[in-house]
Amino acid sequence: EVEVPDAWVDLDGSAYLVDGVEHPSLTVTTNLAAYQASYAVSGVTLVALLDQAGGGEQAVLDEVTTEVAKVCAANAVEAYDDGLYTGVSQRFYGCEGTDASTVVIVATPAGGEFTILVNLQMATAADYEAADRIIASFRVLD
Repeated sequence: EVEVPDAWVDLDGSAYLVDGVEHPSLTVTTNLAAYQASYAVSGVTLVALLDQAGGGEQAVLDEVTTEVAKVCAANAVEAYDDGLYTGVSQRFYGCEGTDASTVVIVATPAGGEFTILVNLQMATAADYEAADRIIASFRVLD
């Protein structure tokens, strides 16, 4: 579950494929096709990587940000801990020569049952408040 702005009404709950394995996911944005095609639209994708035990967060981050790093400048990787999940996060900015930013979080719960991947795309400065709410509210439910 996650709290998103009311205007983000375009949802996709289809499975996220990694090496032929389906993982539960949720994408929420204002325009799914535009969100998937560029950094001009804000949105968030959450993926529960069920076959990933804790401890491999940096490797997952490196894998999922390879393409992002080609079109965005990167801040340093930071430790992530929200009291429920721990792992790593990284912010990318200036995506595709715009003011758009992306934050990627890869973290696990204390029991290490799964790894959660959060990809948060912010197209405008107004989206930073929404990003704070999203980061504070995301949870994987049974």
